[in-house]
Amino acid sequence: MAAGGLTSQIIVRERQGKSICLLHALKVPPDEVDWAERLALQIGLSAERIRKEPTAEITQADIDAADPSCRSRLASGTLICGSITEQNLKMEGHDPNFAPAVPFVTCFAGVVGAAETTKDLMCLSRPFHYQRSFLSYRGRGLQLKCASTCECQRGGRVFGL
Repeated sequence: MAAGGLTSQIIVRERQGKSICLLHALKVPPDEVDWAERLALQIGLSAERIRKEPTAEITQADIDAADPSCRSRLASGTLICGSITEQNLKMEGHDPNFAPAVPFVTCFAGVVGAAETTKDLMCLSRPFHYQRSFLSYRGRGLQLKCASTCECQRGGRVFGL
């Protein structure tokens, strides 16, 4: 389920079906950095240290190796995960590209998701992709399928759920 501005969307996928999966529907941009690289840029620690030891204490060596603009926010003996939490809660500024969903749009997406979960539990569900705009009051259902080359179609692994 997703909601943003005055638009909501839900994608329902069968566990072993050929309908579209999130791997195919939401392609990662080639220039997007991974979560550890993003955090490394924001808090100043190395991405490798964040990946391998997220619950370790920050050392003086970490502080010395950090970007000079980040050093004042790092404290020796503080947990790396604590600095990440601090970053998530306090250090992010206003983003002019962020548009929160209107509460009733988020509620609608949740209701549709709950209805589809109930249908699935009753073995009545079938895959679909539904989009609704409260600005135009239009909605549409799409039957999208993954290509046979999609990673979700290989072996017994289930992706995108």
